[in-house]
Amino acid sequence: MKTFKKCSTTIITLGVVMGISIRGLAEQPVPGTFTTLDFPGALSTGYLPQIWIRMNAEGQVVGSYEDTSGKGHGFLLSRGNFFTIDGPGAVFSELNAINDEGDIVGDYIDPDSNFVAFLLRKGELTTINFPGATETSLNSINSRGDIVGYYTVAGGPRHGYLLRRNIFTSFDYPGSNLTVASAINSDGQIVGIYRDTAGSMHGYLLSGTSFTSIDVPGAIFTVAIDINAEGDVVGRYNSPDGKGHGYLLRRGQFTTVDVPGSVLSFDTGINSKGEIVGKYLTADGKFHGFLLK
Repeated sequence: MKTFKKCSTTIITLGVVMGISIRGLAEQPVPGTFTTLDFPGALSTGYLPQIWIRMNAEGQVVGSYEDTSGKGHGFLLSRGNFFTIDGPGAVFSELNAINDEGDIVGDYIDPDSNFVAFLLRKGELTTINFPGATETSLNSINSRGDIVGYYTVAGGPRHGYLLRRNIFTSFDYPGSNLTVASAINSDGQIVGIYRDTAGSMHGYLLSGTSFTSIDVPGAIFTVAIDINAEGDVVGRYNSPDGKGHGYLLRRGQFTTVDVPGSVLSFDTGINSKGEIVGKYLTADGKFHGFLLK
Protein backbone atom coordinates (compact mmCIF):
# COMPACT_ATOMS: atom_id res chain seq x y z
CA MET A 1 0.00 0.00 0.00
CA LYS A 2 1.25 3.45 -0.82
CA THR A 3 0.56 6.34 1.55
CA PHE A 4 -0.62 9.55 -0.05
CA LYS A 5 1.55 12.39 1.29
CA LYS A 6 0.34 15.90 0.60
CA CYS A 7 1.39 19.45 1.27
CA SER A 8 -2.10 20.53 2.20
CA THR A 9 -3.72 23.85 2.93
CA THR A 10 -6.92 23.94 4.95
CA ILE A 11 -9.33 26.77 4.17
CA ILE A 12 -12.70 27.29 5.86
CA THR A 13 -15.25 28.39 3.27
CA LEU A 14 -18.57 29.63 4.64
CA GLY A 15 -20.26 31.09 1.58
CA VAL A 16 -23.81 32.40 1.54
CA VAL A 17 -27.14 30.61 1.67
CA MET A 18 -29.35 30.96 -1.39
CA GLY A 19 -32.92 29.96 -2.08
CA ILE A 20 -34.08 27.28 -4.48
CA SER A 21 -37.16 27.35 -6.67
CA ILE A 22 -39.30 24.33 -5.79
CA ARG A 23 -42.31 23.15 -7.76
CA GLY A 24 -43.32 20.31 -5.46
CA LEU A 25 -43.38 16.60 -6.12
CA ALA A 26 -44.15 15.49 -9.64
CA GLU A 27 -47.15 13.22 -10.01
CA GLN A 28 -45.65 11.24 -12.90
CA PRO A 29 -42.82 8.76 -12.20
CA VAL A 30 -39.42 9.02 -13.84
CA PRO A 31 -39.63 7.05 -17.12
CA GLY A 32 -37.53 3.92 -17.46
CA THR A 33 -37.15 0.34 -16.35
CA PHE A 34 -35.91 -0.88 -12.97
CA THR A 35 -33.33 -3.69 -12.94
CA THR A 36 -32.19 -5.36 -9.71
CA LEU A 37 -28.41 -5.38 -9.15
CA ASP A 38 -27.44 -8.07 -6.65
CA PHE A 39 -23.96 -9.45 -6.17
CA PRO A 40 -24.18 -13.19 -6.97
CA GLY A 41 -24.61 -15.26 -3.80
CA ALA A 42 -24.68 -12.20 -1.54
CA LEU A 43 -26.82 -12.14 1.56
CA SER A 44 -27.61 -8.49 0.84
CA THR A 45 -26.38 -5.74 -1.52
CA GLY A 46 -25.95 -2.19 -0.23
CA TYR A 47 -26.86 -3.59 3.15
CA LEU A 48 -26.02 -0.69 5.51
CA PRO A 49 -27.76 2.72 5.56
CA GLN A 50 -24.48 4.55 4.84
CA ILE A 51 -23.56 2.38 1.84
CA TRP A 52 -24.12 3.96 -1.56
CA ILE A 53 -24.21 2.46 -5.03
CA ARG A 54 -22.73 4.65 -7.78
CA MET A 55 -22.35 4.50 -11.56
CA ASN A 56 -20.22 6.32 -14.13
CA ALA A 57 -21.06 7.28 -17.72
CA GLU A 58 -19.57 4.00 -18.97
CA GLY A 59 -22.13 2.05 -16.96
CA GLN A 60 -19.64 0.72 -14.42
CA VAL A 61 -21.21 0.35 -10.97
CA VAL A 62 -19.56 0.23 -7.54
CA GLY A 63 -20.98 -0.53 -4.11
CA SER A 64 -20.79 -3.07 -1.33
CA TYR A 65 -22.34 -6.40 -0.47
CA GLU A 66 -22.64 -8.69 2.54
CA ASP A 67 -21.52 -12.29 2.13
CA THR A 68 -23.20 -15.26 3.78
CA SER A 69 -20.91 -14.95 6.83
CA GLY A 70 -21.92 -11.32 7.35
CA LYS A 71 -18.66 -9.78 6.09
CA GLY A 72 -18.81 -6.65 3.94
CA HIS A 73 -16.96 -6.37 0.62
CA GLY A 74 -16.67 -3.77 -2.10
CA PHE A 75 -17.76 -4.67 -5.61
CA LEU A 76 -17.33 -3.45 -9.16
CA LEU A 77 -19.87 -4.32 -11.87
CA SER A 78 -18.30 -3.85 -15.29
CA ARG A 79 -19.59 -5.15 -18.65
CA GLY A 80 -21.98 -7.53 -16.92
CA ASN A 81 -19.35 -9.04 -14.61
CA PHE A 82 -19.10 -8.59 -10.84
CA PHE A 83 -15.70 -8.27 -9.13
CA THR A 84 -14.90 -8.15 -5.41
CA ILE A 85 -12.54 -5.34 -4.37
CA ASP A 86 -11.29 -5.31 -0.77
CA GLY A 87 -8.63 -3.34 1.07
CA PRO A 88 -5.46 -5.22 2.09
CA GLY A 89 -6.34 -7.59 4.94
CA ALA A 90 -9.63 -5.78 5.40
CA VAL A 91 -12.32 -7.01 7.77
CA PHE A 92 -14.80 -4.72 5.97
CA SER A 93 -14.64 -2.83 2.66
CA GLU A 94 -16.90 -0.47 0.72
CA LEU A 95 -16.58 1.37 -2.58
CA ASN A 96 -18.18 4.80 -2.61
CA ALA A 97 -17.83 6.15 -6.15
CA ILE A 98 -16.27 5.67 -9.58
CA ASN A 99 -15.52 8.38 -12.15
CA ASP A 100 -15.57 8.15 -15.94
CA GLU A 101 -11.85 7.27 -15.99
CA GLY A 102 -12.46 4.27 -13.74
CA ASP A 103 -10.86 5.79 -10.63
CA ILE A 104 -12.53 4.44 -7.48
CA VAL A 105 -12.73 5.88 -3.96
CA GLY A 106 -13.70 3.86 -0.93
CA ASP A 107 -12.66 2.76 2.54
CA TYR A 108 -11.99 -0.30 4.61
CA ILE A 109 -11.36 -1.39 8.20
CA ASP A 110 -7.96 -3.00 8.68
CA PRO A 111 -7.15 -5.85 11.09
CA ASP A 112 -6.31 -3.30 13.81
CA SER A 113 -9.79 -1.71 13.48
CA ASN A 114 -8.43 1.41 11.76
CA PHE A 115 -10.71 3.16 9.26
CA VAL A 116 -8.71 3.61 6.03
CA ALA A 117 -9.84 5.82 3.12
CA PHE A 118 -8.34 5.08 -0.28
CA LEU A 119 -8.14 5.96 -3.95
CA LEU A 120 -7.76 3.07 -6.41
CA ARG A 121 -6.32 4.27 -9.72
CA LYS A 122 -4.96 1.97 -12.43
CA GLY A 123 -4.52 -0.83 -9.92
CA GLU A 124 -2.61 1.27 -7.38
CA LEU A 125 -4.18 1.82 -3.96
CA THR A 126 -3.37 5.12 -2.26
CA THR A 127 -4.51 6.06 1.24
CA ILE A 128 -5.70 9.64 1.80
CA ASN A 129 -6.23 11.49 5.07
CA PHE A 130 -7.30 15.02 5.86
CA PRO A 131 -4.42 16.59 7.85
CA GLY A 132 -4.90 16.05 11.58
CA ALA A 133 -8.18 14.20 11.18
CA THR A 134 -9.10 11.13 13.20
CA GLU A 135 -11.37 9.90 10.40
CA THR A 136 -11.52 10.74 6.69
CA SER A 137 -14.10 9.50 4.20
CA LEU A 138 -13.78 9.78 0.42
CA ASN A 139 -17.32 9.98 -0.96
CA SER A 140 -16.95 11.05 -4.59
CA ILE A 141 -14.44 11.71 -7.37
CA ASN A 142 -15.16 13.60 -10.59
CA SER A 143 -13.57 13.30 -14.03
CA ARG A 144 -10.91 15.88 -13.10
CA GLY A 145 -9.84 13.87 -10.06
CA ASP A 146 -11.39 16.24 -7.51
CA ILE A 147 -12.46 14.37 -4.37
CA VAL A 148 -15.04 15.32 -1.73
CA GLY A 149 -16.09 13.70 1.53
CA TYR A 150 -16.02 14.38 5.23
CA TYR A 151 -13.53 14.36 8.09
CA THR A 152 -13.67 14.49 11.88
CA VAL A 153 -11.13 15.72 14.42
CA ALA A 154 -10.88 14.27 17.94
CA GLY A 155 -14.45 13.06 18.11
CA GLY A 156 -15.95 16.33 16.89
CA PRO A 157 -18.69 16.71 14.26
CA ARG A 158 -18.20 15.89 10.61
CA HIS A 159 -16.98 18.62 8.25
CA GLY A 160 -17.08 18.64 4.47
CA TYR A 161 -13.99 19.04 2.34
CA LEU A 162 -12.80 19.36 -1.25
CA LEU A 163 -9.46 17.88 -2.31
CA ARG A 164 -8.23 19.53 -5.51
CA ARG A 165 -4.68 19.59 -6.86
CA ASN A 166 -3.28 18.28 -3.56
CA ILE A 167 -4.99 21.00 -1.52
CA PHE A 168 -7.73 20.31 1.02
CA THR A 169 -10.46 22.91 1.45
CA SER A 170 -12.70 22.46 4.50
CA PHE A 171 -16.25 23.81 4.59
CA ASP A 172 -19.42 23.71 6.67
CA TYR A 173 -22.96 24.65 5.76
CA PRO A 174 -23.55 27.97 7.56
CA GLY A 175 -25.10 27.47 11.01
CA SER A 176 -24.92 23.67 10.83
CA ASN A 177 -23.43 21.32 13.41
CA LEU A 178 -22.61 18.58 10.88
CA THR A 179 -21.67 18.76 7.21
CA VAL A 180 -20.93 15.94 4.77
CA ALA A 181 -19.94 16.36 1.12
CA SER A 182 -21.58 13.52 -0.81
CA ALA A 183 -20.66 14.16 -4.45
CA ILE A 184 -18.98 16.50 -6.92
CA ASN A 185 -19.71 16.79 -10.64
CA SER A 186 -17.45 17.75 -13.53
CA ASP A 187 -18.32 21.45 -13.09
CA GLY A 188 -17.25 21.39 -9.45
CA GLN A 189 -20.76 21.60 -8.00
CA ILE A 190 -21.01 19.75 -4.69
CA VAL A 191 -24.03 18.22 -2.99
CA GLY A 192 -24.25 16.84 0.50
CA ILE A 193 -25.93 16.66 3.87
CA TYR A 194 -26.10 19.01 6.82
CA ARG A 195 -27.73 18.94 10.23
CA ASP A 196 -29.25 22.08 11.67
CA THR A 197 -29.14 23.11 15.33
CA ALA A 198 -32.55 21.52 15.92
CA GLY A 199 -31.18 18.17 14.76
CA SER A 200 -32.99 18.02 11.40
CA MET A 201 -31.20 16.69 8.32
CA HIS A 202 -31.20 18.53 4.99
CA GLY A 203 -29.53 18.30 1.62
CA TYR A 204 -27.52 21.13 0.08
CA LEU A 205 -25.94 22.29 -3.14
CA LEU A 206 -22.63 24.19 -3.05
CA SER A 207 -21.97 26.05 -6.29
CA GLY A 208 -18.90 28.25 -6.13
CA THR A 209 -19.16 29.76 -2.65
CA SER A 210 -22.97 29.77 -2.49
CA PHE A 211 -24.94 27.17 -0.56
CA THR A 212 -28.51 26.18 -1.42
CA SER A 213 -30.55 24.08 0.99
CA ILE A 214 -32.41 21.14 -0.56
CA ASP A 215 -35.62 19.87 1.05
CA VAL A 216 -38.33 17.78 -0.56
CA PRO A 217 -41.67 19.59 0.08
CA GLY A 218 -43.47 18.05 3.04
CA ALA A 219 -40.56 15.77 3.96
CA ILE A 220 -39.32 15.37 7.53
CA PHE A 221 -35.82 14.39 6.40
CA THR A 222 -33.90 15.06 3.17
CA VAL A 223 -30.36 14.19 2.07
CA ALA A 224 -28.64 14.90 -1.25
CA ILE A 225 -26.36 12.06 -2.35
CA ASP A 226 -25.25 12.56 -5.97
CA ILE A 227 -25.19 15.15 -8.76
CA ASN A 228 -24.41 14.66 -12.44
CA ALA A 229 -22.88 16.98 -15.05
CA GLU A 230 -26.32 18.38 -15.93
CA GLY A 231 -26.97 19.39 -12.32
CA ASP A 232 -29.56 16.67 -11.65
CA VAL A 233 -29.57 15.64 -7.98
CA VAL A 234 -30.67 12.38 -6.39
CA GLY A 235 -31.08 11.43 -2.77
CA ARG A 236 -33.47 10.23 -0.13
CA TYR A 237 -36.31 11.76 1.83
CA ASN A 238 -38.63 10.56 4.57
CA SER A 239 -42.34 11.25 4.29
CA PRO A 240 -44.32 12.18 7.46
CA ASP A 241 -45.12 8.49 8.02
CA GLY A 242 -41.38 7.86 8.39
CA LYS A 243 -41.01 5.86 5.17
CA GLY A 244 -37.89 6.46 3.09
CA HIS A 245 -38.15 7.33 -0.61
CA GLY A 246 -35.72 8.11 -3.38
CA TYR A 247 -36.00 11.36 -5.31
CA LEU A 248 -34.74 13.10 -8.42
CA LEU A 249 -34.39 16.89 -8.47
CA ARG A 250 -34.26 18.17 -12.04
CA ARG A 251 -34.74 21.81 -13.08
CA GLY A 252 -36.37 22.67 -9.76
CA GLN A 253 -38.84 19.77 -9.91
CA PHE A 254 -38.77 16.92 -7.40
CA THR A 255 -39.88 13.46 -8.52
CA THR A 256 -40.19 10.45 -6.21
CA VAL A 257 -38.22 7.43 -7.42
CA ASP A 258 -39.29 4.27 -5.56
CA VAL A 259 -38.73 0.70 -6.65
CA PRO A 260 -42.18 -0.89 -7.09
CA GLY A 261 -43.08 -3.11 -4.14
CA SER A 262 -40.18 -1.92 -1.99
CA VAL A 263 -40.44 -1.18 1.72
CA LEU A 264 -37.80 1.55 1.47
CA SER A 265 -35.90 3.10 -1.44
CA PHE A 266 -32.71 5.19 -1.73
CA ASP A 267 -31.44 6.91 -4.88
CA THR A 268 -27.68 7.10 -4.45
CA GLY A 269 -26.19 7.73 -7.89
CA ILE A 270 -26.91 9.41 -11.21
CA ASN A 271 -24.59 9.55 -14.21
CA SER A 272 -24.32 12.04 -17.08
CA LYS A 273 -26.85 10.01 -19.11
CA GLY A 274 -29.48 10.41 -16.38
CA GLU A 275 -29.33 6.74 -15.40
CA ILE A 276 -30.05 6.25 -11.69
CA VAL A 277 -28.72 3.64 -9.30
CA GLY A 278 -29.60 3.00 -5.69
CA LYS A 279 -30.89 0.36 -3.36
CA TYR A 280 -34.18 -0.83 -1.95
CA LEU A 281 -35.41 -2.87 0.99
CA THR A 282 -37.81 -5.79 0.61
CA ALA A 283 -40.22 -7.20 3.17
CA ASP A 284 -37.74 -9.94 4.13
CA GLY A 285 -35.36 -7.28 5.49
CA LYS A 286 -32.79 -7.56 2.68
CA PHE A 287 -31.34 -4.72 0.62
CA HIS A 288 -30.89 -4.98 -3.13
CA GLY A 289 -29.23 -2.67 -5.62
CA PHE A 290 -31.13 -1.27 -8.60
CA LEU A 291 -30.56 0.45 -11.92
CA LEU A 292 -33.15 2.73 -13.50
CA LYS A 293 -32.56 3.48 -17.18
